[in-house]
Amino acid sequence: MRAIRSLKIAQILVVCAMLCPYSFAKEKQLYEGPARPSSELVTIRLPYLGFPTGLRISIQGKWFDLHDGSQVLPGSYDVFVLSMCQRPSNRDPAHPPVPWEFFEYPDSFTAAAGDTVFYTSLGVNYPVPEWSTRKVKHIPNKQGTTCYRVFGAFHTIMKDNVPYPDDVHIKQTYSDKLLDPVADLVLAYLDAAARQDTSAAKVFLSTDSKGDLTGYFKNFSAGLRYSATNTRVISGEVNAEGHNASLVVGVVLTSSPSIFSLSGYSFDLVQENGVWKISKIAPW
Repeated sequence: MRAIRSLKIAQILVVCAMLCPYSFAKEKQLYEGPARPSSELVTIRLPYLGFPTGLRISIQGKWFDLHDGSQVLPGSYDVFVLSMCQRPSNRDPAHPPVPWEFFEYPDSFTAAAGDTVFYTSLGVNYPVPEWSTRKVKHIPNKQGTTCYRVFGAFHTIMKDNVPYPDDVHIKQTYSDKLLDPVADLVLAYLDAAARQDTSAAKVFLSTDSKGDLTGYFKNFSAGLRYSATNTRVISGEVNAEGHNASLVVGVVLTSSPSIFSLSGYSFDLVQENGVWKISKIAPW
């Protein structure tokens, strides 16, 4: 009887040895067709992704789970990571508060053959956006709605172990098209301030503007640099008359694929002679 039991265990181990590598390979190869060398693919690494690890990628309109070492064809991809949010206790009586709900935090990247995309996570607190760059579940930005320990998906693209220049903003689109020029202006201001180009940064400020982040970037800790790729407009609105606007921006610094720092800043904007200008900058 013991010999039979040992034989069955051995058979199970043999089957697992045959099937498990196949399953593992299918988990890594997120494209159709035969296996290809890494030099022809984009490899996605998740060595620094904390809990939750629900990072997913959209391929031809379908969402797939990402695993450390997953490989995709070169191109542009949308990803999201699942986050947990708490609803306010002072909601409409007709809609009693739900202790926790989930939100999909979006990100995207464009990578070429042979690139490696490193993802990491970071816990932050901020209001949930009213809009999203794509159709994903989200929670209305009602007063008091806050995400605790939101794990934003931050990425670094590497080629031959050297990071790409981290100075290109991922293009965002908003349901309110009036936000496009406002968001572009604020991001352009951040680029100038991060370069310590005070003359270029001043162009985006109103005549009596309060606050300037040039000094903030000047006082970086050793090794930290501005990450335009990961900096995001979190929420924003333009008033009905179209003369005032406000944005919340998550300003991201990085020093390596595993180290990110995020600070929230609010921007108030006004129109001066038909041109948007930043009138106030304050910590969010």
